[in-house]
Amino acid sequence: MTAECATLRILRLEGACNSSGRMAYSDSDRASFEDLDGVAEGGSYLSIQDEDRDIQVGSLTFKPVADTIANQDYIFSFSVTNPTEAQNSPGIQVEGIGIPIAPTFFQKDTTTVLTSPCDAISLACRWTAGDAAPLKVFLSPLPSLSLTFSRSFDPLLSLFL
Repeated sequence: MTAECATLRILRLEGACNSSGRMAYSDSDRASFEDLDGVAEGGSYLSIQDEDRDIQVGSLTFKPVADTIANQDYIFSFSVTNPTEAQNSPGIQVEGIGIPIAPTFFQKDTTTVLTSPCDAISLACRWTAGDAAPLKVFLSPLPSLSLTFSRSFDPLLSLFL
């Protein structure tokens, strides 16, 4: 791809948060891209509110710094903050501007079963295939729990705590 007029966008990052407006890249090919201001190793992040669904929808836009080679993988990664509400993995897309890349959905990992640092008895630790998909967010069945103990001591109650 010729770098001169090429721009790439990752679209539909639903619920993802990034307050800086810029995302730094990591991984082996991070230096192959720059944001819209010409700052290397990153992309320009924009988030808008979808009023109909009451959710933030982000997009990441970046340019190659030099011509790229057809059919070669370029690997970079970036971090976003997950939304505060549970959601299924959205249909994230990539598209090219100034180059012939029509909007295309990313392939999701629908087979990996996550490993867990907690015991599998907890509902929050019972992973299934597809739980590793990007921006899939879980909330604990008891997201906030406040326990209040009285000053009296009940020996029978202590057996169940």
